[in-house]
Amino acid sequence: MEQRRRVSAKEKMMVLRELLEVKIPIGEVSEKYRLQLNVI
Repeated sequence: MEQRRRVSAKEKMMVLRELLEVKIPIGEVSEKYRLQLNVI
């Protein structure tokens, strides 16, 4: 069973920046950072 991956504040800021400023689709961002959509 895979352990939960902790997302640092720095990683969260990078994800939000890409979503809001660069306007990358949420699906691409979730794949890039290996996050589930419900985490974002």
